[in-house]
Amino acid sequence: MILKTILKDGRELNLTSRCKNVKWSGNTGQLARQVEVNIVASPTDPEYEILDLELFRPFDLYDDLGNRLLKGYIVRVSRESDSQTMNVTAMDKGLWLARNQGWYNFPNTTPETATKTICGDFGIELGSISTTGISIKRKFPGVAIHDILRTLWYKASEQNSKRYHIGFADEALTIKEKATDASFVLAPKVNLDSSSITRDGTKYQNTVAIYSESGKLIRKVKSDKANFELEGLLQAIMVQKTGENAEADAKTFLEDNDIKQTVSVLCEGDNSLITGEAVRVQLSTAGVVGLFWIESDLHTWVNGRYTTKLKLNFRNIMTEVNSGTDI
Repeated sequence: MILKTILKDGRELNLTSRCKNVKWSGNTGQLARQVEVNIVASPTDPEYEILDLELFRPFDLYDDLGNRLLKGYIVRVSRESDSQTMNVTAMDKGLWLARNQGWYNFPNTTPETATKTICGDFGIELGSISTTGISIKRKFPGVAIHDILRTLWYKASEQNSKRYHIGFADEALTIKEKATDASFVLAPKVNLDSSSITRDGTKYQNTVAIYSESGKLIRKVKSDKANFELEGLLQAIMVQKTGENAEADAKTFLEDNDIKQTVSVLCEGDNSLITGEAVRVQLSTAGVVGLFWIESDLHTWVNGRYTTKLKLNFRNIMTEVNSGTDI
Protein backbone atom coordinates (compact mmCIF):
# COMPACT_ATOMS: atom_id res chain seq x y z
CA MET A 1 0.00 0.00 0.00
CA ILE A 2 1.33 3.44 -1.00
CA LEU A 3 -0.21 6.86 -0.28
CA LYS A 4 0.77 10.09 -2.00
CA THR A 5 -0.50 13.67 -1.94
CA ILE A 6 0.37 16.99 -3.58
CA LEU A 7 1.31 19.80 -1.17
CA LYS A 8 0.42 23.47 -1.50
CA ASP A 9 3.83 24.21 -3.03
CA GLY A 10 3.27 21.57 -5.72
CA ARG A 11 5.60 18.96 -4.26
CA GLU A 12 4.56 15.31 -4.17
CA LEU A 13 4.74 13.79 -0.69
CA ASN A 14 4.80 10.06 -0.01
CA LEU A 15 2.90 9.49 3.24
CA THR A 16 3.20 5.72 3.40
CA SER A 17 5.76 5.54 6.22
CA ARG A 18 3.66 7.96 8.33
CA CYS A 19 0.40 5.96 8.13
CA LYS A 20 -0.76 4.13 11.26
CA ASN A 21 -3.73 2.54 9.50
CA VAL A 22 -5.58 2.89 6.22
CA LYS A 23 -9.19 2.09 5.32
CA TRP A 24 -10.29 1.98 1.67
CA SER A 25 -14.00 1.37 1.12
CA GLY A 26 -17.07 1.51 -1.09
CA ASN A 27 -20.73 0.51 -0.98
CA THR A 28 -23.82 0.41 -3.18
CA GLY A 29 -25.40 3.31 -1.29
CA GLN A 30 -23.04 5.89 -2.79
CA LEU A 31 -21.07 6.17 -6.01
CA ALA A 32 -17.92 7.60 -4.40
CA ARG A 33 -15.19 5.37 -3.02
CA GLN A 34 -13.07 6.74 -0.21
CA VAL A 35 -9.92 6.26 1.82
CA GLU A 36 -9.51 7.13 5.51
CA VAL A 37 -6.02 7.43 6.97
CA ASN A 38 -4.44 8.03 10.38
CA ILE A 39 -1.15 9.86 9.81
CA VAL A 40 1.58 10.36 12.39
CA ALA A 41 2.05 14.14 12.67
CA SER A 42 4.14 14.88 15.75
CA PRO A 43 5.17 18.50 16.47
CA THR A 44 8.75 17.21 16.66
CA ASP A 45 8.53 16.14 13.01
CA PRO A 46 10.60 18.56 10.87
CA GLU A 47 7.83 18.45 8.23
CA TYR A 48 5.02 18.95 10.74
CA GLU A 49 3.97 22.30 9.27
CA ILE A 50 3.75 21.11 5.68
CA LEU A 51 1.45 18.34 6.84
CA ASP A 52 -1.23 21.00 7.15
CA LEU A 53 -2.99 19.37 4.21
CA GLU A 54 -5.29 21.49 2.06
CA LEU A 55 -8.82 20.38 1.20
CA PHE A 56 -9.42 19.10 -2.34
CA ARG A 57 -5.74 18.43 -2.93
CA PRO A 58 -5.03 15.07 -4.67
CA PHE A 59 -4.67 12.11 -2.33
CA ASP A 60 -3.98 8.84 -4.13
CA LEU A 61 -3.86 5.23 -2.96
CA TYR A 62 -1.70 2.64 -4.76
CA ASP A 63 -1.07 -1.04 -4.25
CA ASP A 64 2.45 -2.34 -3.57
CA LEU A 65 3.09 -2.67 -7.31
CA GLY A 66 2.26 0.98 -7.96
CA ASN A 67 -1.20 0.40 -9.48
CA ARG A 68 -3.54 3.21 -8.47
CA LEU A 69 -6.54 1.99 -6.50
CA LEU A 70 -8.08 5.40 -5.81
CA LYS A 71 -7.66 8.79 -7.47
CA GLY A 72 -8.88 10.77 -4.51
CA TYR A 73 -9.21 14.31 -3.23
CA ILE A 74 -8.96 15.40 0.40
CA VAL A 75 -12.41 16.25 1.80
CA ARG A 76 -11.82 16.12 5.56
CA VAL A 77 -8.81 16.74 7.83
CA SER A 78 -8.90 16.68 11.62
CA ARG A 79 -6.10 17.07 14.17
CA GLU A 80 -6.31 17.44 17.94
CA SER A 81 -3.82 19.68 19.69
CA ASP A 82 -2.67 16.98 22.11
CA SER A 83 -2.55 14.18 19.55
CA GLN A 84 0.36 13.01 17.43
CA THR A 85 -1.91 11.84 14.63
CA MET A 86 -4.15 13.50 12.08
CA ASN A 87 -7.12 11.91 10.35
CA VAL A 88 -7.58 12.41 6.63
CA THR A 89 -10.50 11.37 4.41
CA ALA A 90 -10.32 11.49 0.63
CA MET A 91 -12.97 10.59 -1.94
CA ASP A 92 -12.93 10.03 -5.68
CA LYS A 93 -14.89 12.03 -8.26
CA GLY A 94 -18.11 10.34 -7.15
CA LEU A 95 -18.31 13.12 -4.57
CA TRP A 96 -18.79 15.65 -7.37
CA LEU A 97 -21.74 13.63 -8.67
CA ALA A 98 -23.32 13.86 -5.21
CA ARG A 99 -22.65 17.56 -4.63
CA ASN A 100 -23.74 18.82 -8.06
CA GLN A 101 -27.41 19.19 -8.96
CA GLY A 102 -28.84 19.32 -12.45
CA TRP A 103 -32.09 20.32 -14.14
CA TYR A 104 -32.90 17.97 -16.99
CA ASN A 105 -35.82 16.92 -19.14
CA PHE A 106 -35.22 13.68 -21.03
CA PRO A 107 -38.37 13.14 -23.16
CA ASN A 108 -37.18 10.03 -25.01
CA THR A 109 -33.54 9.41 -24.20
CA THR A 110 -31.38 6.37 -23.53
CA PRO A 111 -29.38 6.29 -20.26
CA GLU A 112 -26.15 6.23 -22.24
CA THR A 113 -27.06 9.38 -24.20
CA ALA A 114 -28.26 11.16 -21.07
CA THR A 115 -25.04 10.20 -19.28
CA LYS A 116 -22.94 11.70 -22.08
CA THR A 117 -24.98 14.91 -21.92
CA ILE A 118 -24.57 15.22 -18.15
CA CYS A 119 -20.85 14.49 -18.25
CA GLY A 120 -20.38 17.13 -20.95
CA ASP A 121 -22.30 19.72 -18.95
CA PHE A 122 -20.30 19.14 -15.76
CA GLY A 123 -16.87 18.49 -17.23
CA ILE A 124 -16.79 14.87 -16.08
CA GLU A 125 -14.42 12.61 -17.97
CA LEU A 126 -16.37 9.74 -19.52
CA GLY A 127 -14.90 6.27 -19.71
CA SER A 128 -16.52 3.12 -21.04
CA ILE A 129 -20.29 2.81 -20.54
CA SER A 130 -22.76 0.09 -21.42
CA THR A 131 -25.29 0.34 -24.23
CA THR A 132 -28.96 -0.29 -23.46
CA GLY A 133 -30.89 1.14 -26.42
CA ILE A 134 -33.78 1.70 -24.00
CA SER A 135 -35.57 5.06 -24.14
CA ILE A 136 -36.44 6.69 -20.82
CA LYS A 137 -38.97 9.50 -20.29
CA ARG A 138 -38.05 11.38 -17.14
CA LYS A 139 -37.54 14.91 -15.87
CA PHE A 140 -35.24 15.95 -13.05
CA PRO A 141 -35.92 19.45 -11.66
CA GLY A 142 -32.93 20.19 -9.45
CA VAL A 143 -31.74 16.66 -8.61
CA ALA A 144 -28.28 15.47 -7.54
CA ILE A 145 -26.34 14.10 -10.51
CA HIS A 146 -25.66 10.75 -8.86
CA ASP A 147 -29.41 10.26 -8.29
CA ILE A 148 -30.17 11.19 -11.89
CA LEU A 149 -27.67 8.62 -13.17
CA ARG A 150 -28.78 5.89 -10.80
CA THR A 151 -32.44 6.50 -11.69
CA LEU A 152 -31.81 6.36 -15.44
CA TRP A 153 -29.85 3.13 -15.23
CA TYR A 154 -32.27 1.59 -12.73
CA LYS A 155 -35.15 2.32 -15.12
CA ALA A 156 -33.26 0.54 -17.88
CA SER A 157 -32.61 -2.36 -15.52
CA GLU A 158 -36.33 -2.68 -14.84
CA GLN A 159 -36.91 -3.27 -18.53
CA ASN A 160 -33.99 -5.50 -19.53
CA SER A 161 -33.33 -7.19 -16.14
CA LYS A 162 -29.62 -6.38 -16.42
CA ARG A 163 -27.75 -4.95 -13.44
CA TYR A 164 -25.36 -2.03 -13.76
CA HIS A 165 -22.52 -0.69 -11.63
CA ILE A 166 -21.63 3.01 -11.74
CA GLY A 167 -18.21 4.12 -10.55
CA PHE A 168 -14.91 5.72 -11.46
CA ALA A 169 -11.73 4.35 -12.99
CA ASP A 170 -9.23 7.03 -11.96
CA GLU A 171 -11.14 10.18 -12.96
CA ALA A 172 -13.29 8.64 -15.69
CA LEU A 173 -16.93 7.70 -15.04
CA THR A 174 -17.59 4.10 -16.02
CA ILE A 175 -20.87 2.19 -16.19
CA LYS A 176 -20.79 -1.53 -16.78
CA GLU A 177 -22.98 -4.56 -16.41
CA LYS A 178 -22.39 -6.28 -13.09
CA ALA A 179 -20.68 -9.64 -13.26
CA THR A 180 -22.91 -12.67 -13.68
CA ASP A 181 -20.31 -15.17 -12.48
CA ALA A 182 -17.02 -15.30 -10.60
CA SER A 183 -13.98 -17.56 -10.45
CA PHE A 184 -12.55 -16.12 -7.22
CA VAL A 185 -13.37 -18.41 -4.28
CA LEU A 186 -13.21 -17.55 -0.60
CA ALA A 187 -12.83 -20.70 1.49
CA PRO A 188 -12.31 -21.54 5.18
CA LYS A 189 -8.72 -22.42 6.14
CA VAL A 190 -7.56 -21.01 2.80
CA ASN A 191 -8.26 -17.26 2.63
CA LEU A 192 -11.47 -16.84 4.67
CA ASP A 193 -11.06 -15.87 8.32
CA SER A 194 -14.72 -15.70 9.40
CA SER A 195 -18.26 -15.37 8.07
CA SER A 196 -21.86 -14.83 9.18
CA ILE A 197 -25.15 -15.36 7.33
CA THR A 198 -28.33 -13.28 7.65
CA ARG A 199 -31.77 -13.83 6.13
CA ASP A 200 -33.92 -10.69 6.13
CA GLY A 201 -37.59 -10.40 5.19
CA THR A 202 -38.22 -6.85 6.48
CA LYS A 203 -38.46 -5.43 2.94
CA TYR A 204 -39.87 -8.53 1.28
CA GLN A 205 -42.90 -8.31 -1.03
CA ASN A 206 -44.50 -11.23 -2.85
CA THR A 207 -47.13 -9.56 -5.03
CA VAL A 208 -47.37 -6.58 -7.37
CA ALA A 209 -50.83 -5.26 -8.24
CA ILE A 210 -50.76 -3.46 -11.58
CA TYR A 211 -53.30 -0.65 -12.00
CA SER A 212 -54.23 1.57 -14.92
CA GLU A 213 -53.77 5.33 -14.67
CA SER A 214 -57.50 5.59 -13.95
CA GLY A 215 -57.18 3.24 -10.97
CA LYS A 216 -58.55 0.04 -12.50
CA LEU A 217 -56.87 -3.21 -11.45
CA ILE A 218 -55.32 -4.83 -14.53
CA ARG A 219 -53.61 -7.89 -13.04
CA LYS A 220 -51.61 -9.18 -10.10
CA VAL A 221 -48.12 -10.61 -10.52
CA LYS A 222 -47.08 -13.02 -7.77
CA SER A 223 -43.67 -14.34 -6.81
CA ASP A 224 -43.09 -17.93 -7.93
CA LYS A 225 -41.25 -18.58 -4.67
CA ALA A 226 -43.90 -17.21 -2.32
CA ASN A 227 -45.54 -19.33 0.36
CA PHE A 228 -48.75 -17.33 0.86
CA GLU A 229 -50.10 -19.66 3.55
CA LEU A 230 -47.04 -18.85 5.66
CA GLU A 231 -46.25 -15.27 4.58
CA GLY A 232 -49.63 -13.79 3.84
CA LEU A 233 -50.04 -11.06 1.25
CA LEU A 234 -47.22 -8.47 0.96
CA GLN A 235 -48.30 -6.31 -1.96
CA ALA A 236 -46.84 -3.37 -3.87
CA ILE A 237 -48.71 -1.18 -6.36
CA MET A 238 -47.47 -0.35 -9.85
CA VAL A 239 -49.18 1.97 -12.35
CA GLN A 240 -49.20 0.92 -15.99
CA LYS A 241 -49.33 3.74 -18.50
CA THR A 242 -51.55 3.54 -21.58
CA GLY A 243 -49.93 1.48 -24.32
CA GLU A 244 -47.38 -0.08 -21.99
CA ASN A 245 -47.04 -3.47 -20.30
CA ALA A 246 -45.72 -3.33 -16.73
CA GLU A 247 -45.51 -7.09 -16.17
CA ALA A 248 -41.74 -7.27 -16.81
CA ASP A 249 -41.21 -4.34 -14.42
CA ALA A 250 -43.29 -6.14 -11.80
CA LYS A 251 -41.25 -9.33 -12.10
CA THR A 252 -38.01 -7.34 -11.75
CA PHE A 253 -39.45 -5.59 -8.69
CA LEU A 254 -40.31 -8.93 -7.06
CA GLU A 255 -36.82 -10.24 -7.77
CA ASP A 256 -35.18 -7.19 -6.21
CA ASN A 257 -37.52 -7.31 -3.19
CA ASP A 258 -37.25 -11.01 -2.47
CA ILE A 259 -36.07 -12.30 0.92
CA LYS A 260 -32.57 -10.97 1.30
CA GLN A 261 -29.77 -13.37 2.14
CA THR A 262 -26.50 -11.67 2.98
CA VAL A 263 -23.14 -12.97 4.09
CA SER A 264 -20.52 -10.91 5.91
CA VAL A 265 -16.97 -12.18 5.56
CA LEU A 266 -13.51 -11.23 6.76
CA CYS A 267 -10.75 -12.49 4.52
CA GLU A 268 -7.19 -11.96 3.44
CA GLY A 269 -6.76 -8.63 1.70
CA ASP A 270 -7.39 -8.59 -2.02
CA ASN A 271 -7.89 -5.29 -3.87
CA SER A 272 -9.97 -6.95 -6.61
CA LEU A 273 -12.80 -7.52 -4.13
CA ILE A 274 -14.75 -4.28 -4.48
CA THR A 275 -18.41 -3.27 -4.59
CA GLY A 276 -20.17 -4.37 -7.77
CA GLU A 277 -18.02 -7.45 -8.34
CA ALA A 278 -18.99 -11.06 -7.67
CA VAL A 279 -17.27 -13.75 -5.64
CA ARG A 280 -17.83 -17.40 -4.79
CA VAL A 281 -17.87 -18.29 -1.10
CA GLN A 282 -17.44 -21.73 0.39
CA LEU A 283 -19.85 -21.49 3.29
CA SER A 284 -18.55 -24.49 5.20
CA THR A 285 -15.78 -27.03 5.19
CA ALA A 286 -18.32 -29.34 3.50
CA GLY A 287 -17.52 -27.55 0.27
CA VAL A 288 -20.86 -25.86 -0.46
CA VAL A 289 -20.09 -22.87 -2.67
CA GLY A 290 -22.48 -19.97 -3.32
CA LEU A 291 -22.23 -17.09 -5.78
CA PHE A 292 -22.58 -13.67 -4.15
CA TRP A 293 -22.37 -10.02 -5.19
CA ILE A 294 -20.39 -7.48 -3.19
CA GLU A 295 -22.62 -4.80 -1.63
CA SER A 296 -19.90 -3.14 0.41
CA ASP A 297 -16.18 -3.56 0.93
CA LEU A 298 -13.72 -2.36 3.55
CA HIS A 299 -10.00 -2.84 3.00
CA THR A 300 -7.81 -2.22 6.03
CA TRP A 301 -4.06 -1.99 6.43
CA VAL A 302 -2.93 -2.03 10.10
CA ASN A 303 0.62 -2.76 11.30
CA GLY A 304 1.54 -4.38 8.02
CA ARG A 305 -1.53 -6.67 7.91
CA TYR A 306 -4.00 -6.32 5.05
CA THR A 307 -7.56 -7.63 5.45
CA THR A 308 -10.80 -7.21 3.52
CA LYS A 309 -14.30 -7.19 5.02
CA LEU A 310 -17.21 -7.74 2.64
CA LYS A 311 -20.98 -7.61 2.80
CA LEU A 312 -22.33 -9.98 0.16
CA ASN A 313 -25.79 -10.43 -1.33
CA PHE A 314 -27.05 -13.73 -2.67
CA ARG A 315 -28.94 -11.85 -5.40
CA ASN A 316 -27.54 -9.60 -8.12
CA ILE A 317 -29.64 -6.46 -7.62
CA MET A 318 -29.45 -2.72 -8.22
CA THR A 319 -30.19 -0.10 -5.61
CA GLU A 320 -33.65 1.24 -6.40
CA VAL A 321 -33.47 5.00 -7.05
CA ASN A 322 -36.52 6.85 -8.39
CA SER A 323 -35.64 10.53 -8.37
CA GLY A 324 -37.32 12.95 -10.75
CA THR A 325 -40.79 12.42 -12.22
CA ASP A 326 -42.29 10.74 -15.25
CA ILE A 327 -43.07 12.81 -18.34
